[in-house]
Amino acid sequence: MAAQPLPFSEASASKLSAAEAKAIAHEAFLWGMHPVAIYHLRYMQAQNEKSLTYSGINSLYWSRKPMKALPRIATTPNATTLYGFAQLDLSREPVVVTVGEIKDHYWSLQFHDNYARWWPMMIGSQFNARLVGRYGPGVLLERALLVIVTAAAVLVAVVTLGDLGVWPVIIATFVVMSSLSFVMPNSTALALADQAKVAGTASALLGVIQFLVGGLAAPLVGIGGTGSAVPMAVVMLSLATGAVAVNRWL
Repeated sequence: MAAQPLPFSEASASKLSAAEAKAIAHEAFLWGMHPVAIYHLRYMQAQNEKSLTYSGINSLYWSRKPMKALPRIATTPNATTLYGFAQLDLSREPVVVTVGEIKDHYWSLQFHDNYARWWPMMIGSQFNARLVGRYGPGVLLERALLVIVTAAAVLVAVVTLGDLGVWPVIIATFVVMSSLSFVMPNSTALALADQAKVAGTASALLGVIQFLVGGLAAPLVGIGGTGSAVPMAVVMLSLATGAVAVNRWL
């Protein structure tokens, strides 16, 4: 049965304080922002046949030129990556994505739903929301970092051996990514807890540091070459170990 919105009444609205109304508006904006943005993309990519990025439903669109810095299809576009996208309709049946043989270059696929939720992190976030009130952000952050270090170490071993198949790689990577849904919100909450007077500046600085570390990590993986996943796994393990050390030091 579909959920129905509560009926509006001036009497109920008049009981709200200004702070309560602001909080409701804030939540409504955060909830509605992604569906509206994703619908705009869907319209331009799958419905508007006059759009330059139109490809239709269940059809891939590929950009044949490297992305420049100005477009905001991604927060910080990678200038050496050729991006592609598709609007997939899974309401009737599964969709199989076939990738041809690609040599000397890496490739990746990222899936998200209408709320821009990437499913490994979405799963972890459901547990984090329920556990943070019981154990606190500090405990969850520490445990999640240890899980990531363990999974990254397993990933290093798996890709180094090289003959265990793809599933161990997928499982180890899934554990790392789903554990990030415990790391990112809790580390942010702890970092900003004592910065109430400069919360905006502190949040901006935190975001810059995150992108800076990501920007430094990518070349490190590239230096190791594209012949195997070992450089990626080693960088993941190194950064995770460093995060554990920094968390304990702070």
